[in-house]
Amino acid sequence: MGGLPLKREKGAALLLVIAIIAFLTVSVVEFQREARVEQNYADNILASIEAQAMVHSGAAAGLAMMRALGSPNIDRTELWYSEEGQLIPVEQSTVLVKIEDAEGKFPIGALVDSNGKAVTNVYEAYKRLIDSLEIEDATPEELAGALVDWIDGDVSGNYEFNENFTVPDSVPKHLDEIGRIKGYDKLPKYALDRILSHLDARTGKAVNVNTASAPVLYALNKNYVDLADAQNDYDLFTTAPATTADLNVLFPRRDRLLDPKISSTRLQVRIEADVREVRAKAEAIFEQKKGVYQIVDWTQM
Repeated sequence: MGGLPLKREKGAALLLVIAIIAFLTVSVVEFQREARVEQNYADNILASIEAQAMVHSGAAAGLAMMRALGSPNIDRTELWYSEEGQLIPVEQSTVLVKIEDAEGKFPIGALVDSNGKAVTNVYEAYKRLIDSLEIEDATPEELAGALVDWIDGDVSGNYEFNENFTVPDSVPKHLDEIGRIKGYDKLPKYALDRILSHLDARTGKAVNVNTASAPVLYALNKNYVDLADAQNDYDLFTTAPATTADLNVLFPRRDRLLDPKISSTRLQVRIEADVREVRAKAEAIFEQKKGVYQIVDWTQM
């Protein structure tokens, strides 16, 4: 009988050893898991920093390229022009730089004059733009009226009250702001993005016809019966850009709602970097001042 307590002690000791081993095993596994999480976190931070740096480098490269080209006459035959943008591989990462002529887009800042009053011709042009885009469940009158109320100086408009945002009665600095406006805020994202892709926030009402989309051409010129007419000229300007002499012929003064031109000093630039599946995005506005392009606006996405 004397051996029974000894066996019990050995059994208890064995259970204690097993418990300690189990505890240590769990601790080691947990430590390894936490170490992996911390390493992944550190890797992601490093990749994010690298991606941000590459975005800035992409913008600098785009700026240097446009400064080298220099000419204000811009069209879709330019080497830098691309519907998708230029994808630049950098070791195992990539940078996408897309340069678009902002002055080939619709100037929403021209919807009101310096006194904050709506400009009739530009308002009609904007309705034509929206009409050509065929946005479902939205009328050109609604969307045009809502945008004008957002930026004009009249505080008593139909769309003036907004329970979520203070209506600024000024031109949006960044186009994303338009998504807050009544009528626009209910649109599907693809529909809103489609509208925004044709817009620019500048106040001058001249449009570069050689880089304008077919819907913007249609908005500019009442002489176009439908979008197909504008598409024909868009296709023509893609390979044979319009000249100054062409403007009065193709865009008779009596039919103009906006002013046609063939030059530009303002560019929209989108940059996206992908570093080990971590992405950084930014948008910039380049403007030519005294013949030299400069970054005048920068938005980190």
